[in-house]
Amino acid sequence: MDAIRENSIMEANRVSSWTQSVRSDSNPVGFFLGDSAMQRIDISTAKHPNTFAMVDDGDFERINKFKWCYSGVDGHEYVARKTLVAEGKERRVSLHRQVMNFPSSPQIDHKNGNKLDCRQSNLRPCTASQNGMNRRSQVNNTSGYKGVSWHKNNQRWVAHIQINKKVFIWGHSFAL
Repeated sequence: MDAIRENSIMEANRVSSWTQSVRSDSNPVGFFLGDSAMQRIDISTAKHPNTFAMVDDGDFERINKFKWCYSGVDGHEYVARKTLVAEGKERRVSLHRQVMNFPSSPQIDHKNGNKLDCRQSNLRPCTASQNGMNRRSQVNNTSGYKGVSWHKNNQRWVAHIQINKKVFIWGHSFAL
């Protein structure tokens, strides 16, 4: 999971660095990414200095009131903050959920796979199945393709997809 986190951080910082332009109002934090004006939220830590999440200009004032950090739960890492729900009890609030105003269901998908890019144009409500279809290849992937794996017993490559928790096998091959 560290490799995925590092890739997300590097991608967000890369996008931020090559898209930076001084806006007409001379706001040094403002950026343009395509047609979308955006702001950066500082989530830097000692382990990840100079790390930022991206949000739309229209969401910045509402979002920047809170202290955000890179948070991991069950291997899923997102930009999040803690909030007090009852005396002595805290709850984690994800930045992408706060941007979309969805406190719980449905799931929210980052279209480009970059969990630090929380602009509304990059977020979409989706089902678990749709969210899974937009996943990156797993770190232990040996074929280089999503949905293709080596079947040890048959000594063949197997192409498969999963839709709504049902696996469909598309075929077998000796070579890729």
